[in-house]
Amino acid sequence: MSRLFHALALGSLAALGALSAHAASTLPDWKNFADLRTIQVVTLDDDEEHTPRETTIWLVVHEGQGYIRTGATTWGANVRREPNVVIRMNGTPYELRATPIPEGELYDAVKQSFRDKYGFTDAAMSLVRSIGGTPTIMRLDGRAEMPMGN
Repeated sequence: MSRLFHALALGSLAALGALSAHAASTLPDWKNFADLRTIQVVTLDDDEEHTPRETTIWLVVHEGQGYIRTGATTWGANVRREPNVVIRMNGTPYELRATPIPEGELYDAVKQSFRDKYGFTDAAMSLVRSIGGTPTIMRLDGRAEMPMGN
């Protein structure tokens, strides 16, 4: 098990907080990650042990900001319950907050960014995603309690 998972296994929110020694203390420079096809998000399951869940997901960078998306998934439910997450990109973990964006102009623009980046695969997955309702698109922000900067 990686050190990240050991830190997460310490317990609930304290586990996510324990990552400060291992995670980057600044916001990612999103332009450096715009070409990544996949990243990892680490959330905590809603079980007695708050089991860490690492999930490989897609990332888009729209107008200099990172966004992720989920449908009716376990990791998505974890994020809705606790929006403080760890995002790992190129092996570096970042402590971030996943903030849902409402449907509207920005939502549609980010949705189009996913379509532009992932093409046919995104179109096919959209059919599956729509079964569980409208996907949630989340902006990846710094955590309010942590000193963040670009």
